[in-house]
Amino acid sequence: MTKVLIVDDEILVHVGLSSAIDWNAHGFTLLAGARDGLEALDIARRERPEFILTDIKMPRMNGLELIKAVKDEKLPSHILVLSCYDDFETVKEAMKLGAIDYIHKLSMKPDDFLGVVKEMKEKLISAEHEKEDGINEHKHGEEKNKLTEWLIGDRTEITGIEADSFTVDWNSAAPISIVLDTVPAGEYHAGSLNSTLNSLRILCEQIIKTQNIQCEVFGIDTDELLIIISSDKNNTERLPAILKREILRNINVSVSAALGPVFSGIENLKPAFLVSRDIRCLRFFKGPGCVCQLTEKLHFIKNADTPGTMSLLPLIHELEKLQEDSVLLLLREIFREVRTIEYLHPDKVRKLGLDILGIFSLVSIKFGFENSGFGQESAGQLYQGVLAAGFIDGLESMLAEYARKFISDVSGFTEKKYSHLVKQSISYIHGHINENITLNKAAKAVNANPSYLSALFSRELGKSFVSYVTELKIEAAKDLLARNMLVYEVSDNLGFEDSNYFSKVFKKYTGVTAESYRSHFIKHNK
Repeated sequence: MTKVLIVDDEILVHVGLSSAIDWNAHGFTLLAGARDGLEALDIARRERPEFILTDIKMPRMNGLELIKAVKDEKLPSHILVLSCYDDFETVKEAMKLGAIDYIHKLSMKPDDFLGVVKEMKEKLISAEHEKEDGINEHKHGEEKNKLTEWLIGDRTEITGIEADSFTVDWNSAAPISIVLDTVPAGEYHAGSLNSTLNSLRILCEQIIKTQNIQCEVFGIDTDELLIIISSDKNNTERLPAILKREILRNINVSVSAALGPVFSGIENLKPAFLVSRDIRCLRFFKGPGCVCQLTEKLHFIKNADTPGTMSLLPLIHELEKLQEDSVLLLLREIFREVRTIEYLHPDKVRKLGLDILGIFSLVSIKFGFENSGFGQESAGQLYQGVLAAGFIDGLESMLAEYARKFISDVSGFTEKKYSHLVKQSISYIHGHINENITLNKAAKAVNANPSYLSALFSRELGKSFVSYVTELKIEAAKDLLARNMLVYEVSDNLGFEDSNYFSKVFKKYTGVTAESYRSHFIKHNK
């Protein structure tokens, strides 16, 4: 029962409110009344009523003083002020002190008093429920975070996670992994991706609820969700296809989805999740919108040589001859061979893509072509495109398109009319790229005056001899670093004075250290 205390120095107010209202019938207990603030405070300390209805003008301790005392002592009482028409300013002061509402006691009927108190009670109950829900939601969020950290971390044993915090039936549950096939237009940065994934999470919850299945949805990565479902229903096998269809229909986003094996007990979630997560590798070969059911872990090959690697030597020869049809045919053959290897890990194919980019880089150096795809900014974008390739078809198309552009640009470059002396100098530079090349050495090799050669070089190429040589060496260094060659080895291989000098030059031309550049690419190919 909710306790109510009436505080007023007029006896008629007590008699009227106690006799005219059946408080018990409406869930209230009316305490013995108080005639002033001091009596009310004493009763409030003992009985701790939920509501105090108090007059303002009273002897010994008035209503304002009572409100302040209740708040100072942190008593759990909510105060309604009984006011007269001329008490407006005082009522405002009472509200500032913490009163939750006021009642005009001279005009209100008993039922009006009861109505106000009941309304306040309902609001307080609602507020308590919201507070409780907020606490539960916060706790639920913390448990989800702990579970996610366990799933993507190195620990095998699960500790400190309360299974009862989740709505799924852990006695019979199954994972569904959802992966974005493409990044929506304009959403390449993390904030937008998080927004898309959040929309996807909410939609997945709604879709699964329509199937009358309990679920929990987790954000695993910027492009991946994990859904845990209670699997005691007959229609769970259809869920990946339903999710794929409804997501595309509602938010126009293509996803791949896999249902993992049924498991019992929250401690067995991680092995089941790792099975469903194989969709990330499967879709690389099967293409966007891949939907499947997986019952056991697939063992993707990550340490075997690809047949395509053996075909790279012919690719170099045809690329040097600038034969577009032959180069494209070889690329198709390389990827055809790759597709015949069952359970080849996508990272192995991406590594092959990096090897092919390295061939373009080496051939461009041979031609003396400052290939735009290997400029300071574009090079990183091109390598990133290979590393981030989500599907083998897209990777093959990317490399084929680049091959066309490369051959076209190099062909145009070779048709440029440079003087015989400059062509000789360029040929010398490319043939001695692993040495410490100087203007004097090059001039001697082509039988020219160093000053004259320097001026001629700058006029025809638009840059100094030293800049041309350094940029060429840096492009070669990028390729060697991307292939996991150590910094000092690259420095020695390209004829720099020492590794410290090489590192300074590399950072000047690229904006990053050589070691950082190397680490960035190597970590994607472990």
